[in-house]
Amino acid sequence: MTSIEIEFLTQLRAAAGCDGMRLDSTEAMTVSTVIVQVIEAHPVLRALLVDEAGSRHGWLMIGVNDAMVARGSDPPIAPGSTVVLGTPVSGG
Repeated sequence: MTSIEIEFLTQLRAAAGCDGMRLDSTEAMTVSTVIVQVIEAHPVLRALLVDEAGSRHGWLMIGVNDAMVARGSDPPIAPGSTVVLGTPVSGG
């Protein structure tokens, strides 16, 4: 079984009302499948994660085990990994 920890940052944390979630699956996972499952668990996050066509927002920040995921890439997620999802933050 694949177990992955998901951490929400910034707006995602506030919208979901929690710091993250855990995904357990018997199938291999990628960044895209993680995002689909996050949306299924927290539909309120859909507009913050994907556009109307269901494509990942280009400004979405994704980290896997402390390494940033390049825009447009869909790497596999190893069991035991931590995926961090965040939105841009501005301010002064």
